[in-house]
Amino acid sequence: MINQQIGAFVGPQIRQIFADEKFPKLLNRTQKASWNSFKAVVSGFLKNNKAEIYEKLVEDMLTNFKAMACRMLLKVHILHAHLDKFKNNMGAYSEEQGESFHQDIMNFEQRYQGQ
Repeated sequence: MINQQIGAFVGPQIRQIFADEKFPKLLNRTQKASWNSFKAVVSGFLKNNKAEIYEKLVEDMLTNFKAMACRMLLKVHILHAHLDKFKNNMGAYSEEQGESFHQDIMNFEQRYQGQ
């Protein structure tokens, strides 16, 4: 289910969209650039191994999101601000740990929404 307050997707929805071959065909050029850069960050940074160009992947994603006038979620801000602190084996963490992090950030965002 999509988080209605901030329009964020969680792991199961993202995996479902990744598997949908029709989804990219529905996007305009700007949206497709954002989608492709998001997929590049997921596969080249958030899985088991960081790509050598992971910083560029994140910067490209943020540039493409900005072109779509997307607001930066707290999770994306933390990702961007602390790129050098993430371990090389990001994806080695369990789904449970990832969901726990997601819930913690959602609670934080709800507490400080609008401030």
